[in-house]
Amino acid sequence: MVLFGGNNGSGGTNPSCQGGVTCCFNDTWIFQNGNWTRLTIPEPPPACNPAMAYDPAEGYVVAYIGLTSPGVFPILNETWKFSHGTWTRIVTPEPYVTGYYAAATYDPALRAVVLLGLDDQTGWQTWTFAQGTWSQLNTTQTPGESIGWSQLAYDPVDGYPVILGVPPEYAAFWSVAPNETYGLDGVKWIREGYLPAGLSNYTWKVGFSGVNDWWGLAPDPKDGYVLLFGGPPVIDSSGNYVGELNMTWSYRGGVWTNESIPGPSPRYGTSMVFDSTDGYVLLFGGASGIERASNDPTYPTVWNNDTWIYTAPPMATQLSVHVTPTAVCSASGPDCGLPSDVARLTLGVSVTAASGTTSWGTDSGLGSVTYGPTYWLDAPELTFVGWGNLSPAGNLDPTVTCTRDDGGPNNCSTSPVVVGIGNGSTEALQWWWSTPSEQWWNALQQGDTWTISFNVIAEGPPYGWVPVDACVTSACRNVSSGAVAGYSTNFTHQPTGNGTGVGWSYPLGEVRVLPPLSSPSPTPTPAPPPPAPPPTGSPAPVPVVSPPTALPAPPVAVGISVGAGTGVSLSIEAMAAGILSAGVTRIMLLRRMQLMAVASRVGARKGDAVASRWEW
Repeated sequence: MVLFGGNNGSGGTNPSCQGGVTCCFNDTWIFQNGNWTRLTIPEPPPACNPAMAYDPAEGYVVAYIGLTSPGVFPILNETWKFSHGTWTRIVTPEPYVTGYYAAATYDPALRAVVLLGLDDQTGWQTWTFAQGTWSQLNTTQTPGESIGWSQLAYDPVDGYPVILGVPPEYAAFWSVAPNETYGLDGVKWIREGYLPAGLSNYTWKVGFSGVNDWWGLAPDPKDGYVLLFGGPPVIDSSGNYVGELNMTWSYRGGVWTNESIPGPSPRYGTSMVFDSTDGYVLLFGGASGIERASNDPTYPTVWNNDTWIYTAPPMATQLSVHVTPTAVCSASGPDCGLPSDVARLTLGVSVTAASGTTSWGTDSGLGSVTYGPTYWLDAPELTFVGWGNLSPAGNLDPTVTCTRDDGGPNNCSTSPVVVGIGNGSTEALQWWWSTPSEQWWNALQQGDTWTISFNVIAEGPPYGWVPVDACVTSACRNVSSGAVAGYSTNFTHQPTGNGTGVGWSYPLGEVRVLPPLSSPSPTPTPAPPPPAPPPTGSPAPVPVVSPPTALPAPPVAVGISVGAGTGVSLSIEAMAAGILSAGVTRIMLLRRMQLMAVASRVGARKGDAVASRWEW
């Protein structure tokens, strides 16, 4: 996170800021891994209260500087961007608003940074910043003088920026409605309601020099609401000075709710922002005692420089893979006794509360693995890469189900983006949790689920149990699966502005690929039908007896006369040889068929990746 500018009321190192003269700062700090670091870089001019927002479409922080110093708050009217550790001036026609009454946030519906500011001559103006250029948004309705007392924050559930109005006493001073909440709905600002009645127990002090950050306001997409903290100095119903507030409120669906939790010390003027890298709301600074000190010089004035985070418990992310049916044919040999060479693959993502007993990152080969703990899963992306001869089917037929626990919109993509890897020889499929993918609140939260199902085809051997996905867990490595051209089936989340994606491999999924069956046995030729019987009543046919034919004398040792009365004699040896010859021919044919069947079976088992799982 980036912090720029600000002021401490008076004083500072600038000689022009001594003697009670307020000075603005122009130092730049970043908050990363729980620590603040001052950057020693060329910086923009001093800014007391710059309107800043991150533009995910452009990939940098936009800062509009209105008020500067020294002097009696001259108007600077400049736009700067912060990218890769460097500030750069953006030369573009710019809004003309006073810096104390300017606030900005990114609106993904408009795909632009929205700035709301006050022009002393024309009143409130709404501007958008996109592709490096400011454009005035001609809204059909604009907020009144009641606006300008909080930061501008995008409501991730209701889908528009919101801003708070003035307290009741100031509203009476300016004759406007108190505590108004406005939301930008496309091209008009609409009144969304008021702060809850619980704040009516207090009366705000009139005459205090209010600024647009009396209340800290920031989106909390992880928990599904806008978060508010603090408030200006108040007195109770008896007129006793109470001081600043330290209440925490959430805004969802047009309703403000007191979270009733302990928090930082009472203050106003704090800076709040959602840290999408780590997944929590970050609060820095603020002041207290200013109003009381103006009437009582002995009362201490406090300029806070402490840092707080607002976050929920850590989360666990379970990735799962499921294949049905569990066995298919190969497309190169479809006759395997099963009806199809296509299987249905389902990849799942489920986010739950982290447990102290969770086994992180362990893939036992049962189709699921759990990663974490994390606080935030930003810009989720799911990639499928097939392993071996398993690949996306021509009839992909994808179905996607995404469920958000916070009730927000489900913008997950159904049709994947096809990416060629390995010189284009392999296709990878990619899906995003939300579209367009650069939406900065695009994240998975506790209770969210995401499932994607599609068809895969087995295009050839090996046979037996084979991996479906290219994966890199221990179970995947045990069966020789792995990355393909550096890609694997994985779930990736990329913290906004970080530039480094965090990828988790899917667990092992397997399917059994059966080889083609052997060629069937030839159908035996049927025996010819017997001759038709003679007609009933006909005389029996008279056999024609031929004269005997002289045959060579058989060997004496084995010769024997057979077929008495027929005039034919054969030797036992010749007869046996004839029978044996015919028998051998038939036996050889039968044995050859049996040997072919055995060879098919043995060959299949030999080519089977896991012979023990082969069934005949």
